Amino acid sequence: MGSGGRGEPTLIQASVKDVDQLPADHITGLSIGTASAQKAAETAALINAVYGEYVTAFQNVEYLDIIRSGQSKGTAVQAAKQQYHADMIFGIGDSFNDIPMLDAADVSFTFRSSPPEVRAHADHEVDSVAEAIAIAEKI
Repeated sequence: MGSGGRGEPTLIQASVKDVDQLPADHITGLSIGTASAQKAAETAALINAVYGEYVTAFQNVEYLDIIRSGQSKGTAVQAAKQQYHADMIFGIGDSFNDIPMLDAADVSFTFRSSPPEVRAHADHEVDSVAEAIAIAEKI
């Protein structure tokens, strides 16, 4: 919960069982669970083909993260780098939805257990966040 400005709480995250239950006001993003990684990939492709002008679906194993078209974790990295005048941005991710962020980061990490398609976008493969931090500290 957050503050609605006049002291009343505002809902930050909601779980719905049917599209008719979606709130009528502003929606920043949606997450959809599917039965399998294959079904998530198929559904993401369908959403992107039909609604790509408006939203982009990123696969996160058997879930989908759906956000406004033109936005991604990668655009967030680029915006943060510009906003904070950062010399270097490190990123770590483990799933398909992290690929834009891995590509945008100056130095990127993923886990050895991540899918091969994700590992292909990382500069380093690690077993833990602590290992990624140790490598980052040497850069």
